[in-house]
Amino acid sequence: MLDAQTIASKGIPSKLHTDSISLKKCGFSEKMSGYNWGLYEQNSPLLFFSQPENKTLLSFGTFIRRDKGETFVSERGSKDTEGNFHVHSGYHKKNGYSWGSASYSFRKTAEVRFNESNDFDLVAPYVMGDTARAIPLQQHFYTFRAGNVQRLSNWLLSVSANYRASFAFRIQDPRPGNLSTLLEGKLGVGYIWDPYALSLTLGMGRYKQNNHVAFLSDVGSSKEYHFTGLGSDYYRFRGGNTNLFYNGKSYSVGIGLTPSNSPRKGFFFHGDWSLFTTNRIIRTLNNLPLTVLHNHDFQGSLGYLDCKNKSQWGAELFTRGRRSLGEVNIFGSSVAGLYPQIYTEHSYYRLELDYGTRFFIRNSSLEPKGFLWGTSLSLMGRMFRETHLPQAQAKRDHFVISLAPFVYYRKGIWDCFAAPYAEVALRLGSPTLSLAKQVDPIEEYQQLLNKNFAIASGTQTRLGISIGASCKLTSSYSLLLSTSYYNRLTSLASQRELSINLGLLF
Repeated sequence: MLDAQTIASKGIPSKLHTDSISLKKCGFSEKMSGYNWGLYEQNSPLLFFSQPENKTLLSFGTFIRRDKGETFVSERGSKDTEGNFHVHSGYHKKNGYSWGSASYSFRKTAEVRFNESNDFDLVAPYVMGDTARAIPLQQHFYTFRAGNVQRLSNWLLSVSANYRASFAFRIQDPRPGNLSTLLEGKLGVGYIWDPYALSLTLGMGRYKQNNHVAFLSDVGSSKEYHFTGLGSDYYRFRGGNTNLFYNGKSYSVGIGLTPSNSPRKGFFFHGDWSLFTTNRIIRTLNNLPLTVLHNHDFQGSLGYLDCKNKSQWGAELFTRGRRSLGEVNIFGSSVAGLYPQIYTEHSYYRLELDYGTRFFIRNSSLEPKGFLWGTSLSLMGRMFRETHLPQAQAKRDHFVISLAPFVYYRKGIWDCFAAPYAEVALRLGSPTLSLAKQVDPIEEYQQLLNKNFAIASGTQTRLGISIGASCKLTSSYSLLLSTSYYNRLTSLASQRELSINLGLLF
């Protein structure tokens, strides 16, 4: 649902808002509380009201994650080491706005357990995995995004496309060769009815993943498992069925309303829903469709923005989540090399839900020099439910409080900022976990699931800070340097994240 290495996952709000100040020149505007509230790419016609400057940002960076004690999620590994390159450009003219970006990342992930897919969050729990340990998984990621919105009288028309590809492999047995691609396109229409603008966006996409595991050693090979959730696997196909692929389709719809005045003042609303369906198919057994997974992603917000006496503030009610429904196809005995499908078992259900409220306030006077300050406060409930029929289930709830102040200073050719972050996720009630019964249970796997659940269900704290500086080299070029460090703590484990980025803005 949410990429763990996005700005939002590091505790910095990713959907924020500003109007009357020119922070874009230094490249740090996304760090500021309230920037772009009410503007979302899911409703691309409304991006017409986004930042008006024509800038390109080139950046190089590194990201390091280390789990200490127990691993937070065994299927995602305990260590990440990543290098990345990113370029983003936006061009705003009187009646249109165009944007585009491209990125490349190379990542090594250590101690990935019971998962051969590099799209775990998208296809879980229907993944193939093994018992191998301490063999780094090497991954390449490529992303491309582009879009345009045009104003024709009071109408707004938009088109956008996103493409990503990834390749993952190991250089020791077992050796997964995992290639996945996702292509999505969206069309949007909006109407400006001062002082507001409305929008509707429709989208669809296609997904492919080839997931093949090879063994080159003459000594032997580990057994491969096809998991179906909460400790269970498709027992009948354990062993050498290591060549499978995923086919997927996505459909989405988004609606939005935002103030069209400048500075933007008034109510805003945003809602979007998407359905992503994937089929997992064993290629070596006449393309047997083992499982089908339906992911329903949704998010919505309703809020108000205002500015008065050189200050800006906003309040928002929001919700976001994912509802997953899984099906397992049951096959009869082989007849002439074919396996007849005799039944479809609707056995898997998962719900992840966040809901709450968020506030921000900040001053709006900075140029040509001086301080900019602000803060945001978020209060939300977090719910997790997972069921594998007939009796396996997991349940946990948290109440999450987060505070994200920032301070920004400009003098001469220099800009700098500091943005500390604090979050506490308090456990509510009594979390429960009961794993699925198996004919021949994978004891090591079930032990890891119990440990991971104990970590996820306990009270957690997340503390960190982002700092950065930019230097104006010429009238058109600025050099940027930023770093962030975050530490997540529980009674059983800790997770540390460090990122460093160097960029050129022009």
